[in-house]
Amino acid sequence: MKIGMCMFLWTTSVSKKHETLLKDIKATGFDGVEIPVFAGAPDDYKKLGEMLDRIGLERTAVSAMG
Repeated sequence: MKIGMCMFLWTTSVSKKHETLLKDIKATGFDGVEIPVFAGAPDDYKKLGEMLDRIGLERTAVSAMG
């Protein structure tokens, strides 16, 4: 079984500024994170994916419609 952390606890837009937090999440023992997807360009998510790969975190996405 894998365990993930939902980034909604901190933000609706995960970016480079969250790198330290993401490293802490990995160091705590989590396997991945759930990334909120509301805005941003495809390139933003590509860069985020590359950062998550370097950190060693898997990811899923979460969004909502009103």
